[in-house]
Amino acid sequence: MSIPSANIHGTPGRAILESDLPRDRVDAGVAGEKRLADAVENARWGSINPHVFYSAKIPGRIFDADAMVLRGRDVLIIDAKNWASGYDYKFSPTPDGALAMRRRHADTAGTWSPFAGGDIHMSKHLTAWSSYLKTRVTGALVIIAENTDITVEAPLNFVPMTITNVHTLIHHMVPESLVDSSLVLTLDACTWVNHPTRTLTPATRTLVGLIVFALSAYAVGWPAFLPITLATAWVLTRPTPPEHQRARQWASRIILILFAVAATTLMM
Repeated sequence: MSIPSANIHGTPGRAILESDLPRDRVDAGVAGEKRLADAVENARWGSINPHVFYSAKIPGRIFDADAMVLRGRDVLIIDAKNWASGYDYKFSPTPDGALAMRRRHADTAGTWSPFAGGDIHMSKHLTAWSSYLKTRVTGALVIIAENTDITVEAPLNFVPMTITNVHTLIHHMVPESLVDSSLVLTLDACTWVNHPTRTLTPATRTLVGLIVFALSAYAVGWPAFLPITLATAWVLTRPTPPEHQRARQWASRIILILFAVAATTLMM
């Protein structure tokens, strides 16, 4: 039986849509988090359904959790890794005690080698969330790939698994008990939908654009800045689909830089 919609908070992949990652990594990340959400919501959690939170982050922190499961006062952080299929993955220790990810082709059993996107930050997330929530927090790293095996050679404080084993997550949490309502409210406030985006709102972008080009026109006396101002205001206030958010972020940053340059010119 799937988790009822009332127990689901946030949107899978919302945080990564607001990131500055390349388009291909954004698409892969969103697809992976949506697949994880489907597996989590349809896993068997017993007679008491847990609450699930997507794209949750601690206020004032940069990193977010792909998914968090709350059962009683027990919190499970789930990090989805949409890595390539057809590879085996290995968790290896480094000389300084850190964690290194390696992979090799599953069919050839060749040399283990590092790969892009293989960074693991689960330990840092567990420490931060445990301190923030003041409760027991555990972690699971879910590799979303087909035809893959996992080898562990380093001590881990989280559980690595493939997407096909998500149904076993229940065994890594405390026996079922009623969910703590105060933690539900705390974690719901941490979901990305309850955080302002890091980009400027349409109204703010319009105001900044007008000020930038008005100051620039006054400073250098270029009448051509008037149509540029109007065009910029029109472009920046148009609705922005998720796939264009990165372009909007860069446009906002460029405008802020121009504003700083124009303001500095006037003060000199």
